[in-house]
Amino acid sequence: MSAWPALRAINTDKHRRRGTYQKRQPMLAGLHLAAADIDYWDRCRYALANAHCRVCQVHDATVVGLYLAGGKSFANPCPSPSHGFGSIFAPQSRDAADAAEDAALIPCNGKPLIWRTVSGFERRGCLAIGLNFRYAALGCCLLTSMAMGQDSLLDDAKSLFGPIPNVPVLDGNPATSAKVELGKMLFFELRLSESHNISCNTCHHIGLGGADGRPTSIGHNWQHGGRNAPTVLNSVFNIAQFWDGRAADLTEQAGGPIASPIEMGSTPEHAVEQLKGIPGYVEAFRKAFPDEIDPLDFVNLKKAIAVFEATLTTPDGPFDTYLKGDEKALTKEEKKGLRLFIDKGCSSCHNGINVGGGMYAAFGAVEKPGADFLPPDDEGRKRVTGQMDDQYVFKVPSLRNVELTAPYFHSGRAWDLDEAVAVMGTAQLGIRLAPEEVSSIVAFLRTLTGDQPQVTYPTLPPSVATTPRPTP
Repeated sequence: MSAWPALRAINTDKHRRRGTYQKRQPMLAGLHLAAADIDYWDRCRYALANAHCRVCQVHDATVVGLYLAGGKSFANPCPSPSHGFGSIFAPQSRDAADAAEDAALIPCNGKPLIWRTVSGFERRGCLAIGLNFRYAALGCCLLTSMAMGQDSLLDDAKSLFGPIPNVPVLDGNPATSAKVELGKMLFFELRLSESHNISCNTCHHIGLGGADGRPTSIGHNWQHGGRNAPTVLNSVFNIAQFWDGRAADLTEQAGGPIASPIEMGSTPEHAVEQLKGIPGYVEAFRKAFPDEIDPLDFVNLKKAIAVFEATLTTPDGPFDTYLKGDEKALTKEEKKGLRLFIDKGCSSCHNGINVGGGMYAAFGAVEKPGADFLPPDDEGRKRVTGQMDDQYVFKVPSLRNVELTAPYFHSGRAWDLDEAVAVMGTAQLGIRLAPEEVSSIVAFLRTLTGDQPQVTYPTLPPSVATTPRPTP
């Protein structure tokens, strides 16, 4: 597409905070598309007047217009790409007239064009230049996505998602066989915890989809963590680590649980002391970092774990095969679920290689799900940024292998995948999915289960008489 939307630019932090907006002339000559079906618009929650990054407070209506035009290419107004496109929206209620007037589209030279409301409703349209109607866009041919053929579904899927690629190279941390092997040993190493009872694998069990099957994990001295353990599988493709994104990458994340008094209960200094007291680890670090004089330190410990975790990917699931062009990889029911997943707006947040993990969003963007799923004392990313706009904002989780990682949500309160899908429909999209729609979406989600990592449990080096002992 060579042109972009003509927008009614919306300005100023004052208007954003007041929930009002000021109209300007369109930046490009174009048209404003009003709803052909007002009932749909009545359900929409429009955030154009409040368009801003929740993290940077950058206020830019352009990116919202590009999103409404399909979101396949856009200019992120945030200085930091890690903030994610989903940080932009602060939905508010609009009546049908305002919603219709605020939506802007661009002519598409006779080619189908996807446009999407903030609530996720999608249609396809071919627009003619110069029309400006409040409730009906004459000259448009509007086709529902369900009317499109299988080629269109595959094309849409390819534009939104990607198959699991080869193991990526971590910036500044190249993998070697010695480093990966050391990282695997450390991932399973119980002696990194103060009690010698907890390893990375305890909460991110490779045989349980990279999670632990608990609402919240059990840590040092039988303490419970505050959030559900996210899967380690495919985590290398996430925009950041932890539910609140407080770790920029796997290397930074690897040290967090070790030093947490709730999780493994140790300290960086004691972890290094522990490993230096095990001769086999001294030699393993020398092999993994041969160019360093004293390689056994906490930085290299984190690097080794990160390199191993980056190998924990799950390629070649049915959906990956489908994305590579094999339309027979999905059943009719699974394709129906994929179409619903896209058309209902799930893919607005759950997209990319990981079908999620690439942005932040408020849990309860349209309708708060209640304390059962959203405990009021966990304010999400606000703990990291200190910004009220980040209250109850969390990293959108990856849906890869989701059938293996119950219970769901950061609170770990939903044990049934069907229930989780239904809750997301009301909380994030403002729609109540019919039971058959939920079933179809869940059928699609099960195609996201890929080949699980085949990891041989390592033989760990033995302790000696001088090795630090566990703390009871």
